[in-house]
Amino acid sequence: MPLISVNLDVSQQVRNLKQMRAALNTGTAEIKTMVKQWAARYRTYSQKRFIEQSAGGGDWPPLKRARKRGSLESALILRDTGLMLGALNPVFTGAPGQLEELDGSHPIGIRVGFGGGAAYQTGARVADVSEYHQTGAGNLPVREILVQPDSQTLQGMEKDADRAIGKMVARINNPNRM
Repeated sequence: MPLISVNLDVSQQVRNLKQMRAALNTGTAEIKTMVKQWAARYRTYSQKRFIEQSAGGGDWPPLKRARKRGSLESALILRDTGLMLGALNPVFTGAPGQLEELDGSHPIGIRVGFGGGAAYQTGARVADVSEYHQTGAGNLPVREILVQPDSQTLQGMEKDADRAIGKMVARINNPNRM
């Protein structure tokens, strides 16, 4: 029976895989850029959703009649000062109430939401007020602000990941060209 034995030297590929694993575990520039893009995409989605919901176009319960100011037909939910909406600005600027930080529990993750000490004139922190509405604390109805992203946002995040990994592979395979 004729047989052939083929031996390949895959040591370079093994080294590349080890470098890739190490890069993923430590968070390279490509990965950090990717998670920043994810944060911007998520805030874009969240801000658009917030605008729709606050105008009565979603599933948020309407304002109680006593809470409405001005025209009863045009009152916007959670938009008195604009702090919450501003904290969802797609560009992270450190605006009052805006939170963006790398997730310390995993190198490929980012936390986005409301945080910091920014407060309304009443003294209530933006982060606390958003949590009250998110969970329906006290007598407040649940008005979820931060929710899972839609499929379009997730697809954009996947493209960001593909691009980052492609750049990382190119850098590992051609260290002198980058």
